[in-house]
Amino acid sequence: MEHRRLLSLESGETIRGMTDDALVTRAFGASGAEVRVYTLTRTTGSVTATLTQTLRPPAEWGPGYGTYWGSVVTLDGGLLAVHAHNDSIGVLDRVGVYQSSAGSFGLVATLERAEFGAFGIRLAIDDQPAVDRLVIGGYPTGSAEAVFAEYTSTAGGTWAAVSTIGPPAAVPGAAAGQTFGQGVALDGDVLVVTAVDETMATPGPGGVRARRVPPARLPARDGWLGVRGDAQRAVLTRRHRRAQPGPDVDGRR
Repeated sequence: MEHRRLLSLESGETIRGMTDDALVTRAFGASGAEVRVYTLTRTTGSVTATLTQTLRPPAEWGPGYGTYWGSVVTLDGGLLAVHAHNDSIGVLDRVGVYQSSAGSFGLVATLERAEFGAFGIRLAIDDQPAVDRLVIGGYPTGSAEAVFAEYTSTAGGTWAAVSTIGPPAAVPGAAAGQTFGQGVALDGDVLVVTAVDETMATPGPGGVRARRVPPARLPARDGWLGVRGDAQRAVLTRRHRRAQPGPDVDGRR
């Protein structure tokens, strides 16, 4: 039997992520944008969402982050990452990484990269028992293509940059305007990124020429496993390299 319960959100409050235990939204309060954390409680035939925490830009970040705070959020397990752009020209975008402890999220890392514009415009995080992983998308200086910086943390320790992930040269249309990184998803050792081939768009309302890209195996040097596309979009799959093969997203080897 299906059970439902309504949750009332404020005007302008939008859902940013959800796990089994928490719902995260973005809203605008008196002092600017807020990231709100609701705790989900289950009883027989009912789920209750209770506002338990409101996150605002960390005071140590300084002024200017309130307007765009929480424009991009990613949540998994007990980890939460929040992006914020600064109002002032020349001040770096930042990503705050939060970890849940005793039912409350606390800031454990502030990440920024001077060589990236819009650092954090794409986010995906994965909470794992041994190694946590976070990928952050941004635009290197002078580039129109997104590049992802990969960070890992072992057992809640320091977050460290371990690699930079760019678009593979083998994707059809990459050299002629392929927009890499429009969407990103991460689970375990598998990262999926979408790319939109802008050269296929036909001017005019609703005019789109679509093509189907057959499944293909990308060169090993790119580090990508495959590309599958349909209707202008390519979906790229990349697997984190490690000594022993692990389960895929669906748990099968």
